[in-house]
Amino acid sequence: GGGGGGGGGGGGGEEESSEYETEDESEEEGAPRVLMKPVFIGAGMRDTIAERDARIAEEEEAKAKREARVAERADESRQLLVQIVQQEEAGPSQPVDKSEFEAPPDDDDEADELEQFERWKVRELRRVKREREEARKEEADKAEIERRRKL
Repeated sequence: GGGGGGGGGGGGGEEESSEYETEDESEEEGAPRVLMKPVFIGAGMRDTIAERDARIAEEEEAKAKREARVAERADESRQLLVQIVQQEEAGPSQPVDKSEFEAPPDDDDEADELEQFERWKVRELRRVKREREEARKEEADKAEIERRRKL
């Protein structure tokens, strides 16, 4: 009777393993489950709940300060705008002194154009000369290479 019980237990085990396999197969057909590798974090590196709450509170406080500063700047801007508009409406309080304005800069480019054109012409001629010299040197190098190949 003991062998039959063992065989029955073995048969039951096979059924359980087939059920287990079908569960694995159904999981594999769906989205595969990715398990994250456990990483050790030392006691000094861990955040306690109190530290985390303190950090969150500091961030919220900093955010509130930034928002308060933005609102303060907006109020200052509005006040400055009101002040400027009031000054403009009141008109100029002091007469404008014309001597404060200097003579406009000399923008007569026609006088310099001839000189600039001459400088450009010299630069351009030098460039053309340099390019011709480089081309002549390159031709001489090619001729030298051909001469050596024929030897």
